[in-house]
Parts: sequence; structure tokens; C-alpha cells
Amino acid sequence: MTLGPRAVRWVRFALGLTVLAAFGLAYLFSEGFRREVDLALEILGRGDVAGLRDYILSFGAWAPIVSALLMVLQALVAPLPAFLLSFANGLAFGVF
Repeated sequence: MTLGPRAVRWVRFALGLTVLAAFGLAYLFSEGFRREVDLALEILGRGDVAGLRDYILSFGAWAPIVSALLMVLQALVAPLPAFLLSFANGLAFGVF
């Protein structure tokens, strides 16, 4: 069975809404999650590239996943400049 373009749009919308709701609920009900998000936003807001690199690397093996999530967070919170996270990722993981 093939979905039509309208059905695909609704599925994408529902998936996006589900992810947004899950993030919102985690932020509201998990103190640890809220603390980490607030800390990441504070570091991004200050423009502290070295602090952001240290923050990303503090997650050890999970650092690439945290970095990807921070990039999504940065895209959602428009006033935060993307180059800070790009520089921090370059410092943390190298150019390639």
C-alpha cells in the first residue's frame, strides 16, 4: 500500500508533534533533563565555544549523539548562532 502525498504530510506532522510533545513532557517532568537543557542553552547563549566543547565531551561515548541533539535544539531556538556549535564540534571531534 502506497501513501499519497497528503497522508505523508499528516504522518510527518503527527511524528513531529509527537517528538515535540515528548521533548516538552521530558522538560516539564524530568529535573535532570531540564537542568541539562538549561545548561546547554546557557553555554550557547554566552557564546563560550571552549565551554561548549567541554560540555559536549563530558558525555564520553554519547558525545556525538548529544552534539546532534544540541544542533537540533539550536535550530529550534532561533536566536542561538549555529557557528558556535559548529566550532565546538570541530574542536571536539576534529575537522572530519
